[in-house]
Amino acid sequence: MLHGSCVIFSQRYLARHPEPFYAKTFMYYEMEILDWLCRQDGSVVRYDPSISVLHYQYVASKMEYRSIVRRSKFVIDCLLDSLDAAEELILASEASEPEGAQPVNTIALADA
Repeated sequence: MLHGSCVIFSQRYLARHPEPFYAKTFMYYEMEILDWLCRQDGSVVRYDPSISVLHYQYVASKMEYRSIVRRSKFVIDCLLDSLDAAEELILASEASEPEGAQPVNTIALADA
């Protein structure tokens, strides 16, 4: 699974998925859910080492929450909400699978 602060989607992917990130997440666990959705969809994800992105981690949340306690609570709340959303998504998918369905065994990325 790819993970990072920058994701570039192909036009073809965005045509099929106008909202590429799962709407019930915010800032945390998005890449794990995107990876799972791509695997379900059979999409292809690629890593390009020639692309470099400078990412300043926690800059926005540090500006919003000067207190480390409040910032930590915000991060934990967002993480828990995103994990709940992932669980809901995966359980709903498993409930709709036909009896005896096999999991997708292909490498999936967001470029197909």
